[in-house]
Amino acid sequence: MPAAVAEVLSAVLGWGNFTAWFLAMYPQVLTNYRRKSVVGLHLDWLAYNVVGHTAYLAYNIAMLCSSTVRDEYYSRHPGSPPPVHVNDIAFSINATALTYLGAWQAMTYERGGQQVSRLCKSLLTFVCAAMAVLAVVCGAGHMKWLDMLMFMGAVKLMASGMKWVPQAVLNYQRKSTIGWDIRTNMCGLVGGSCAILQMTVDAIAADDASNFLGNYAKLGLATLTMSFDVLFLYQHFVLYTDKTVQKKAEYQALMSIDGTDSDDEEEDDMSLTAEP
Repeated sequence: MPAAVAEVLSAVLGWGNFTAWFLAMYPQVLTNYRRKSVVGLHLDWLAYNVVGHTAYLAYNIAMLCSSTVRDEYYSRHPGSPPPVHVNDIAFSINATALTYLGAWQAMTYERGGQQVSRLCKSLLTFVCAAMAVLAVVCGAGHMKWLDMLMFMGAVKLMASGMKWVPQAVLNYQRKSTIGWDIRTNMCGLVGGSCAILQMTVDAIAADDASNFLGNYAKLGLATLTMSFDVLFLYQHFVLYTDKTVQKKAEYQALMSIDGTDSDDEEEDDMSLTAEP
């Protein structure tokens, strides 16, 4: 593939990825604002996002802007530049800001007694403490900053994997996706596809697979996100559509009425039998 073509194609896919993921952050915030409620949105999803996006923002900025980190990367991957683009930083800034806005909404709007789970609190406390310790170790010169960033990339990957599970379980328990904006997943699916295609183009142009596999944070993030996007779309459009939920509610209501009538009849029979 000619270098000029690869450069243009990579840029187009990169900004396509940025645009889709950029837009993916807005529907849920707007839905929360419109409803003045976060009921139906699992608060673990917000908590994992706060830590994950903050770590990923630091990862992207350092990988692109720090000469120390870039030199360490070049020494490990000669001839291959760090696989982070300006659009990655733009995405991270947008995502982090909207995540903090969503957290503020959760503290302000009606949440129906929902709380962040103990598992989530414990895990994120441990992760934040580990990042603080590693930063001190790197500052003392006992560890490469690149290794610290790899850990932060892993934190983002962990947060991205963990955050979807509570929301998927909540949808299953409620048999509904009300409160969750499915447009988040539509945009995420497009963004993930663009991200993987961009890394593929970069790797082919550089004739170096490390350009694809080296940015495991972005690769893992895109793959995980797309997997859960498909699951949520299936829940929303197949399992828990409005029609399906309505039919189940009507069926349960009908069964409840039948059961009540049956009980009433049994009580009448017993009262007649008991009469002298």
